Amino acid sequence: MFRRRALLLFLSIGFVSGAAEEARREDTVGTLDFFGLRRVTEADVRAALELKEGDVYLRTAGRSIVAALEKIPGVSKATVAPITVDGSGKLKIFIGIQEDGAAGFTFRDAPQGAQRLPDDLAQIQRDFISALGPAVRRGGAGEDHSQGHSLSKDSDLRKLQDAAVAQLMEKSALVREVLRSSGSAADRGAAAWLLGYAADKKTITADLVTAARDPDGTVRNNATRALGAIASFAAANPALGITIEPDVFLDMLRSVTWTDRNKVSFLLDGMTRSGAAELLRTLRERALPELIDIARWKSEGHAFPGVRILGRIAGWEEQRIMRTWKEGGVETIIAATTAAR
Repeated sequence: MFRRRALLLFLSIGFVSGAAEEARREDTVGTLDFFGLRRVTEADVRAALELKEGDVYLRTAGRSIVAALEKIPGVSKATVAPITVDGSGKLKIFIGIQEDGAAGFTFRDAPQGAQRLPDDLAQIQRDFISALGPAVRRGGAGEDHSQGHSLSKDSDLRKLQDAAVAQLMEKSALVREVLRSSGSAADRGAAAWLLGYAADKKTITADLVTAARDPDGTVRNNATRALGAIASFAAANPALGITIEPDVFLDMLRSVTWTDRNKVSFLLDGMTRSGAAELLRTLRERALPELIDIARWKSEGHAFPGVRILGRIAGWEEQRIMRTWKEGGVETIIAATTAAR
């Protein structure tokens, strides 16, 4: 089944602000969402931003915004992530705050190995990224995860995904080695995307979990996204015995980087789909504030995984979660979750 929210998942791969061709663009702020605020208030952050919904946002403003936010007393690090999802020019801007003394997300040391990805493999991933924007604008970026990896209904994207599947039939060991040890972040990022298309999902899962702590954001993004598809596949096929160790992703929920929180919410949504009582208990004990941040985002497609996880923590059935969410009852779900502690 092609999932409705897959479009947002696709768009959050590569449309985060920062691309050189968009540096001079001016867009309108559609929504402002926040995460990481515990002692620092949203009012403090908005005052430092000097930016509100409806204002014009210049893509070159990111660094100055971060500098202003990091002058707020109690803030040790800040991020800004403007994304577009519908071509309207209305930005969804996510503001991340890491407060003084707050536990962040720690990375593994960057690998230093000489291994590189063969160009024919790297080219598949480069071609996919190039084809992604046009596919999204055509409205054809829906995904099918039934095989444990993303398969698009867009013919151009699907051709490249099928090529990745074919290549990984024989080259998964090489791609795993690149992901583990290559000193090239670009090659590790491509390898993380490619490895998700390997046939033996059980074998590659640990490699992708390790890559989710990579110091490079693209590597983390691609690895976590691949694991999200595997999690859905594993839930639908429990006899395969595919397990994803959750500790790194509990830590990732504290990341100040928006793409980390966005991707890990989709992954944890898949990991809790079949019940996962122990993981739900752990999330309640260790990650409730972070999940509440996500659930309160005004960008509904990005908020929904957090909403659904909270509903599951509260012990609600899926239909009740969906019905309450559609009725605008996010705070009702949050209240039920916190009462269940």
